[in-house]
Amino acid sequence: MNTINPDKLYRSGEVRDLIGCGNTKFWALVKSGAFECRRMGGSIVIPGYSLRAFIEALPRIDESRTAA
Repeated sequence: MNTINPDKLYRSGEVRDLIGCGNTKFWALVKSGAFECRRMGGSIVIPGYSLRAFIEALPRIDESRTAA
């Protein structure tokens, strides 16, 4: 499993790979302010600490309700 370095700046492709979403969902999350974005030259980057906070804020799944 990939670990997220809180001191690293992640480019959009890296973030999409880490959280398992596509381009459209990624930009919807950016627009909604789900994580902090910065501009570095012509690129958008997301600080690792903000990405970690986004992941930690996702709701947990109740294991008993997901059993088939």
